[in-house]
Amino acid sequence: IHAKGLKFGIYGDYGNYTCAGYPGILGFMENDAAAFASWNVDYVKLDGCYANPFDMDK
Repeated sequence: IHAKGLKFGIYGDYGNYTCAGYPGILGFMENDAAAFASWNVDYVKLDGCYANPFDMDK
């Protein structure tokens, strides 16, 4: 991807599930961040489906 001059973006969700019902990053943030970094991800888009709004400031 980068060799072609493109940026690499990935989608996640700050909750237990994504909006489509796949597993979210809650409880796995450190693992997911390390994986994204090892994959040289340029952008991460996080939605908040199924997330508790009171947890978002933490």
